Amino acid sequence: MSFFDNLFRVDTKNEYLVTGLSRELNSIYVYDHFKKNNDNILLVTNSLYEANDLYNRISNYTDKVLFFPMDDFMSSEVSALSPELMIERLNTLNKVINSGKYIVICNLMGLLRYLPDKNLYKSKIVNLGVNDDVNRDELINSFFELGYDKVPLVTKTGEMAVRGYVVDIFPIGFDNPVRIEFWGDTIDSIKYFDLDSQSSNKQIDKISIYPFTEFLVDNKNSIDSKLYKQKYLSNFSDIVYGIWNYLDNFTLIYYDYNQIISSYRFLRESIINYDNEISDNIKTNYMFDISDVKYDNIIYMLEFDNLIDLDVKCKHNFLSYNIDNYMGNFEKIKISIHKYISSGKTVIMCIDDKNVVKRIVTYLDILNDVIITNENEIVKNKINIINNISVDIPNLVIEPSYYISDDTLVITGGTDGNELNKDKTRDLLLSTIINNQKSLSLPVEYISSNSIDIDKIHDEIYCEPQNASVTKNPYKISAEKDGIDFAISIDEAKELASNKDASEIYIPLKYIKPEITIADLGEDIFGTKLGTSTTIYDSTNFNRSTNIDIACERINGTILEPGETFSFNKVVGERTSKNGFKEALIYNGGEVDYGLGGGICQISSTLYNAVLKANLEIVERKNHSMTVSYLPIGQDASVSYGSVDFKFTNSRTYPIKIVATAKAGVITVSVLGVLEKQEYVVTFETEILETTDYKTTYEYSSSVPVGKEEIKQVGKNGYKCSTYKILSLGEKEVSRTLLSTDTYKSQKEIILKHK
Repeated sequence: MSFFDNLFRVDTKNEYLVTGLSRELNSIYVYDHFKKNNDNILLVTNSLYEANDLYNRISNYTDKVLFFPMDDFMSSEVSALSPELMIERLNTLNKVINSGKYIVICNLMGLLRYLPDKNLYKSKIVNLGVNDDVNRDELINSFFELGYDKVPLVTKTGEMAVRGYVVDIFPIGFDNPVRIEFWGDTIDSIKYFDLDSQSSNKQIDKISIYPFTEFLVDNKNSIDSKLYKQKYLSNFSDIVYGIWNYLDNFTLIYYDYNQIISSYRFLRESIINYDNEISDNIKTNYMFDISDVKYDNIIYMLEFDNLIDLDVKCKHNFLSYNIDNYMGNFEKIKISIHKYISSGKTVIMCIDDKNVVKRIVTYLDILNDVIITNENEIVKNKINIINNISVDIPNLVIEPSYYISDDTLVITGGTDGNELNKDKTRDLLLSTIINNQKSLSLPVEYISSNSIDIDKIHDEIYCEPQNASVTKNPYKISAEKDGIDFAISIDEAKELASNKDASEIYIPLKYIKPEITIADLGEDIFGTKLGTSTTIYDSTNFNRSTNIDIACERINGTILEPGETFSFNKVVGERTSKNGFKEALIYNGGEVDYGLGGGICQISSTLYNAVLKANLEIVERKNHSMTVSYLPIGQDASVSYGSVDFKFTNSRTYPIKIVATAKAGVITVSVLGVLEKQEYVVTFETEILETTDYKTTYEYSSSVPVGKEEIKQVGKNGYKCSTYKILSLGEKEVSRTLLSTDTYKSQKEIILKHK
């Protein structure tokens, strides 16, 4: 279906053509109409710039104004849609879809934008509540259909992440992402979570997830890529829609209709050329043909009339001029204004320069009809002069304020000063203009600032410490929270605040630790061993053992909230002598060498295996350059501070705790926590893809007896392998996932002979 086959048709109660008005006057008109009539307004401009300008102006009058913007250039459709503009459009759709009264502003390209059917759009909204029975896999698929991208970790609007029975999503229109936790096929909880810490916070009962795409079709299988949908949506539906289909009982207002039509005709010709010249693989069809719009369907408004008493059922005439055109002939403006006032019209003059205001008023002899006003207080049948004269008042009064810096409350005292009497200012301003006075004495009053209210400040910052707690039915864990209070008495704080000479007052604070932390809950939340791994090391190697002990101590006792990510390098710290690390053997570029911290890779590798068995999400892991002796091939995790890290995320429903010990040559790392409603048995399987045999080299030494050989370095074969994680329930295999494909270099064998 060619887009030229579609005719531009908008079913609306009223259509208006607005010409001759400045943007400010047009804003006043639109807002006035909006206030007096129980309908929506669709305001169409020629360009995105005009639409944005009108949106900003009308936003000064009401928060019931929405923006539906589209790039003015067709090239944006060929390359990539602006995500910012798309989000703005979707936010608008999500608000008008639920009815309400709005002013919706769009440019020509926004008016021509293809949209799905309103009912289809509404049917795609996903409504979820706690205790709802929902198939998790189907829900994830529905999020994908709504345009949400699946990522390992949610970082921005329009993304979702899946970790076991936890689904994270950042819905459009939300300030924070949402974590949906399942118990089987039942939604156990819905919580907001923090992007930085990935920890959950405020719980909510219900949520509505709106589409993150404008491209929705009934036939899911007809479009297999988002890019294709963006270019050829019109090919998948016999009926296409625009923004007007989402508005009930609306008035359509064209701002500078003649220019809109002119731009459209130019655009249409450009599309024809574009269609002929551009290859099919980058073409886009998303526009309506409005070439057949009839001029007699439009109510022409050519003169400015009845602004205040607007009646949408009759024709309204508008007339506006740039006041600069009259600067050489004040007699002409006097005659014009007399004419308009005597015929019952309302005059609005927008003038920034106060000198121009005085010059105009001087030539008028109908001073009783002059009102110095603003956009919100226009008076019918009067000469309304809107004048934005900014006034800088010296030595303004400043009220006390405070902020917290670490463990100190910093209070800034108030300062006595001037305050403008707004009630007297307007009368004086009008009198000054009428009497052509050369100066204006502002009605400024000198007042005292409020005193520092220590009791009020204390009430605002004080909070009791909260103990960590766990409930069994329903199972819920609440983390501990520090309390905060003055470190001195309130009377002492008041005495400090009484010092009038001090520009800032410093009150020490104390943070009150709760009696019970999550770590103290013990077996209540960390009573089950979710995954454990054990490896053997040479405890007689002092330096290596020291490094292992340090790393083990650093990770031991670490608690991770759901969604929180563990970084081995961050927890263990930099491997320096200052931090206690010793030199021991390490792998360095495929060679065996000495380096600070040698041996701690055995801790990270043992931890890696425990994490895998606990079925946690691996974020970052890299194998060693050569195979290790303490774990099977494909199950090691190398670390190097500043370059190679091991990271994983607590993808379970509840907090977990890492317990690590190194004693008598045995390293044991376990992940403790709470059993989920459905736990899997985790096993591993490694497939060898390639083998590289090691080479043997000889070195000569006089210390070797004649006719004897000694092995200086044991040879190791190199490998390329794939390792799979297998999840089972009982004896039934549920899934098989590729963990990694690793390559290990061979290590040459070195044999010493007599020299």
